[in-house]
Amino acid sequence: MDDSMTPELKAKIDAKIASGMYGTVNDVVREALHALNEREERARKLEDLRQELQLGIDDIEAGRVTSMTAEELQDMKRRGRERRAAASVGEAKHA
Repeated sequence: MDDSMTPELKAKIDAKIASGMYGTVNDVVREALHALNEREERARKLEDLRQELQLGIDDIEAGRVTSMTAEELQDMKRRGRERRAAASVGEAKHA
């Protein structure tokens, strides 16, 4: 293992390998990096969502709103779900 690792980090990695969950140090590091990338992606998506939410709040505060019936709202939700499902399929193909 790399001598620049702290003893605590070495012990955690060794424990993962000893448990049989991972075969090598590289396996542990690979999984840790994968988890880190996923966390960063979730944080990015959350920030994007916060920005979109703020745009909606800004529109409401500026009076840029329209009324809609319950049926129109349900239709809008359905279309949004369809777009989200289609995007998920597209992301899965590129993963």
